[in-house]
Amino acid sequence: MEEYREQYNSRKRRNEELLNDIAELEAHVHQFEKSVHIKRQRINKHKEVEKKYIKSIEDIKKIYKLKQIDKAASQQLPINGSKQHSPEFICDKLEKLIEHQHTFKDNATSLELARIQPTIKEMISSSNVDYLRQLGQSLEHVTTKIKIENKQQYKTEKDKDDTDKRILQNEITKGHAERISESKRLFQVKNRLEQETREAELRLAKRVRELYGDPTIQAHIIKKLRLKAACQQVNTEVQLTKLQVDKLQHQVQVLEAQAKSQDLSMAIEDLMTIMAEKQQRAKSLLKTNDTCRKNLLEQTLQQKELMQKKKELVLQCFQN
Repeated sequence: MEEYREQYNSRKRRNEELLNDIAELEAHVHQFEKSVHIKRQRINKHKEVEKKYIKSIEDIKKIYKLKQIDKAASQQLPINGSKQHSPEFICDKLEKLIEHQHTFKDNATSLELARIQPTIKEMISSSNVDYLRQLGQSLEHVTTKIKIENKQQYKTEKDKDDTDKRILQNEITKGHAERISESKRLFQVKNRLEQETREAELRLAKRVRELYGDPTIQAHIIKKLRLKAACQQVNTEVQLTKLQVDKLQHQVQVLEAQAKSQDLSMAIEDLMTIMAEKQQRAKSLLKTNDTCRKNLLEQTLQQKELMQKKKELVLQCFQN
């Protein structure tokens, strides 16, 4: 009796530790999913900044076109004919400023704007239409270059995402095929073991009938052995569940290394669903283990009482 109780307590502790490990793994996956969500928000924010940047370029072009003045003064020189007010100088300044914003994803500082704003204001006040037209044409190649770079960058990122998706899909397909093959093999092994178990159970029942003549005792002993076998089966299934949880944890670690894919959250949700099912399975096994244990104790007590009654009857027969 004490031996069964110790085995039961030991298995219960191991099962509780397994549930704690599952809970920790769920918390780890939740934290990782949260970090992926934060990274995705940052990417979306960068894309919004890039859209605003492209729009600002278009606005600048419209401003320069709208600031053309009377064609009658188109042949005049700029008010200030210095080099600092030439189209080449202003274009160079604007080009460097725009490229800096595009490269570093950062807005211009107030100091940089203060340096170029006086030049632009003086340029706007000029009556030289050709001067403004020349400046607008000089800026045209900058916007074209940026658009090309944006398209190339988008294509590169899209190709990379597609590659990551294909790799992940291939791994999932390969893993699914392996699981199907392994399931078929295990199903065959299960059928073979069930057949061997039935044969062993018949031999065991035959042996019990040979050793004990009382049918009641035979039934109780056979039932006790079946309950003990059921407890061992539950323990085996709990260990198998633990191995499956370890395998899921390894898959989570692999997914962490491939966190660049935007579809990673879907894979994590699938893993979370599987883990929840495994956790429910572990709880069910614990409940079954407790039930088997209680039944085994009840059967043992009943058998003990029955043996005690038979012993008393035998003693009464001898006394009479």
